[in-house]
Amino acid sequence: MEKWVKTCEECQKRSPIRVTEELHPTLNNALWQRVGLDVIHMPANEGFSRIVAMREYLTGWVEAKALRNADSKNVAAFIHE
Repeated sequence: MEKWVKTCEECQKRSPIRVTEELHPTLNNALWQRVGLDVIHMPANEGFSRIVAMREYLTGWVEAKALRNADSKNVAAFIHE
């Protein structure tokens, strides 16, 4: 039974036991020193079915663009813009 409970998502969500981890802040002292980039799939709208988004970690600034095709050429063009 214990093994099943460990694999049950609902049981884990309702459990009063919460595992905590120590936080490790990432320190940045210059703009565009660290960025995060993600390509997200979405339902197609006028031929666009992907969103590429980039977030700058120091300020939290986000840039995003809808793409028809999320290949390396289009993502590189987005970064360059």
